[in-house]
Amino acid sequence: MSDLKSTRLCHGHPSESFLMCPISNDPTTPNQFIQNLQTHYSSYSHALKTQMPSPHARRAQRSRLSQFISFLSHSRRSYETTNPERQAKDAAVSDYLDYLQYFLKARPSTISKALTTIGEFYEYIGLEPISIVRDELPGANPQALSNEDVQKFLAAAEANPSVKHRALALLLGTTGIRAIDCTMLDMDDYIPATATLCLRGDDIATARAITLNAPTKLAMEQWLQQRRQRFTRSNEKALFLNPQRRRISQAGVNLVVRKISMEAGLDLNAQQLRDTYLIETAQSNGVEEVQKPESKPGANRAAI
Repeated sequence: MSDLKSTRLCHGHPSESFLMCPISNDPTTPNQFIQNLQTHYSSYSHALKTQMPSPHARRAQRSRLSQFISFLSHSRRSYETTNPERQAKDAAVSDYLDYLQYFLKARPSTISKALTTIGEFYEYIGLEPISIVRDELPGANPQALSNEDVQKFLAAAEANPSVKHRALALLLGTTGIRAIDCTMLDMDDYIPATATLCLRGDDIATARAITLNAPTKLAMEQWLQQRRQRFTRSNEKALFLNPQRRRISQAGVNLVVRKISMEAGLDLNAQQLRDTYLIETAQSNGVEEVQKPESKPGANRAAI
């Protein structure tokens, strides 16, 4: 077999397929899809100065993204001719994650960060969200935040001037719902009279209703009021919209969380908020009310 440094996995786990596609040592002429990514990389890199105050976070984001684009640029695979069932943007991400997981033996946290970075970049340049979700990544260990970090995030969320961002961040930070749950919410899923939010079920989670605490209830109602006033002509039923007035994506949800966490001096994603909530719930030994005293982790959390 040729030198492993010049190969990458294209389909599935190595034990399931021996098809290895070589990566050229010399850059190939990039196709239109890759050229578009390269063109937008410069403007996105500049935009990070306002989106990410932390120089370290900006460097990490640029590094992850440049490695992804470099991988595609040196690949002999033409994403222009990808089957219709597997769009170029998704095929590119899938191949890169395979490369990280099976060839570089990257840790789940590294793969997760790469997926988040690429998703945020896709969102920035106007591409539809990628179909691969973090919940499907193998072996992702829960990452619980300290009570201090949780309170910093919630305080930054309540102080955020954007009504939509405030409602979205408080919802994630106080209920532990998934980013994908936020993307599936419609306006009719919230019942103001009881401050209840109805979550849809899927292959991973069952349908359920959660009760919002006072700060989250207030933020949600303020957002609904603004949502109805500003988007009266929109036929979109989604509760949370992106800047293009379409249903928000998981990458968009994580971008909001990251922006607010940066304001609090942190660097978080939606999954970390969920992990923290689930760990606290497990530690409560099955108590239905997850809300705890102010001095303990989980203060200001909603009942579920």
